[in-house]
Amino acid sequence: MVDLEKELRKALEYSEKKSYPEAIRLLTKIIQEYPNSIEGYRERSYVYALMKEWDKALLDISTVINLDSKNAAGYFTRGRWLLSIDNTSDAATDFSTVLMIERESGSSYFSEAAYFFRSLAYLNMELYEKALEDISKVRDNFTVHFKGCLRSKREIEDNAKSKIR
Repeated sequence: MVDLEKELRKALEYSEKKSYPEAIRLLTKIIQEYPNSIEGYRERSYVYALMKEWDKALLDISTVINLDSKNAAGYFTRGRWLLSIDNTSDAATDFSTVLMIERESGSSYFSEAAYFFRSLAYLNMELYEKALEDISKVRDNFTVHFKGCLRSKREIEDNAKSKIR
């Protein structure tokens, strides 16, 4: 039997070294051994995303959600992957689900980032008022790297406001 924690650490080391095929092989082995455990699917999804194999990344993160429908991290991650391939409507839905799960559970771990990314999705959908409403819930110095560039609250606000005028 595979030692789950040990093998997950080893897979992470492979992905940090950009040895993606080795990481995928090891994570697939973990999934075969533990088919109902979300860790293997979640980590393999991340590696597929690093490889820009979006269909596979989305399939694995959707499996995480199917195994645990209240997994805010799963919805958040799937929203990020969907936004990366410009599926903004479905991404916005996933970020909304994150916010609902966190409201119901009393958590707020992903909330600020979910508002940020949902505002970015709304901006891309030309829903400028909704983008402004969401971005107003994010602290002023909030920034994130997305699609190879640094994105900020100010940038989204300025962009949405310029489209409304």
